[in-house]
Amino acid sequence: MTVHINEVENYKVDKVIEIIIYATITFNAVLAFVNANVFRMSNSMVAVFDAMLILASLYIVMTYGGKKAKMWVLILLILILFHLVVILKGQIFSLKYFRDVLVIPVFIGLGVVYRKDATRLIKNMIILVLVGCLIELLFFDFYTELLNIKSYYVNTRGFQEEGFYTEESSLFVSAFRPGDRFIPLPFWEVHRLSSFFLEAVSLGNFAVFVSIFISAYWREFTQADKCKYLIIWFVLIALCDGRFAFACSLLVFTSGFLVRAGMGMLIYLVLPMIFMCSMLLVGILDLKPDDTFPGRIAKTVYMIYELEPLSYLFGNSGSKITVDSGYVYIINTQTVFSLLIIFIIILTARKLQADLIYYKYQFGLAIYVAMNLMISCSVFSIKTAAIIFFFYGWLWKKNYDHKKI
Repeated sequence: MTVHINEVENYKVDKVIEIIIYATITFNAVLAFVNANVFRMSNSMVAVFDAMLILASLYIVMTYGGKKAKMWVLILLILILFHLVVILKGQIFSLKYFRDVLVIPVFIGLGVVYRKDATRLIKNMIILVLVGCLIELLFFDFYTELLNIKSYYVNTRGFQEEGFYTEESSLFVSAFRPGDRFIPLPFWEVHRLSSFFLEAVSLGNFAVFVSIFISAYWREFTQADKCKYLIIWFVLIALCDGRFAFACSLLVFTSGFLVRAGMGMLIYLVLPMIFMCSMLLVGILDLKPDDTFPGRIAKTVYMIYELEPLSYLFGNSGSKITVDSGYVYIINTQTVFSLLIIFIIILTARKLQADLIYYKYQFGLAIYVAMNLMISCSVFSIKTAAIIFFFYGWLWKKNYDHKKI
């Protein structure tokens, strides 16, 4: 039996891609372990590791990607061009802002390069994250002593110990939220879990990804799979106590029904509808900016009103950049044109000619990105952005190839 050399090379590339995707989810836990048990980590060390994953992915796309993969490199160059406009205007260069430009097109391109069945990889990742939650829940002392999350964030993110709600806990600050849980657990009262992500918000974002995956593959799942993944989704939502994740997931599931009902064209109205509904919500309920889910929506609405007109065109990297509003963050660091390109990237299907799985995933992704940017800029966090956009790239390639047949 003769094995073609290209098949061996493709196998090796796919293995490296899998290692990268696993690393994006687990690397913070690994670095926290090193920080707690080997030597003290710093912000620059974490940034270097993050950059290595992104640059390794870019190298794979540039070296092993065909025309379809390299198309995303062209989009990346366009985004970089707009970012250069911001740099020239503000005369400020930030590696953090430049890194954010890379994340979405690079991991979409990585998904295009991947040749194996990505659904198997995604299912393994879901189980891995669930196992991480169970370790944190059932072996809490072991989990906290092994990772010492508070120390990791104090050393690498500039957090102050006084900013944590409970001084005796070594968990992240958001593990304990004032007031009762949004989703009470029937068996015992626990903190907001985070699995390998180390903080609950990323686990919530991952739970939204699971809902997008379920919605896209609903018809392909067996009855047992439907029950299994719905239970896993709800367990993740309940353990992280994610209000945003729960609300966004419900909209994602609704979008799946809309696509099957022939109303998938509503995907193109996701962004303006979320903007209009948010502004109406803030106006009718007279919401004020604060550190709650509705308060962050109010903060985004107020900040968009306060943006200078030139900031939309040329950015404003010299202003105080907020991470509580992804829309304002992108406009200030990349211009409004980059924001529009990000949504154009997501909305690349040719109406209803697209594969139904891809179309439903696309709809769910549009909802997630549009809603997430209202309250944060975590769509650029490699912990969840890598797997979300990697799988989007894989489905995009599959849909593209299907149209060529």
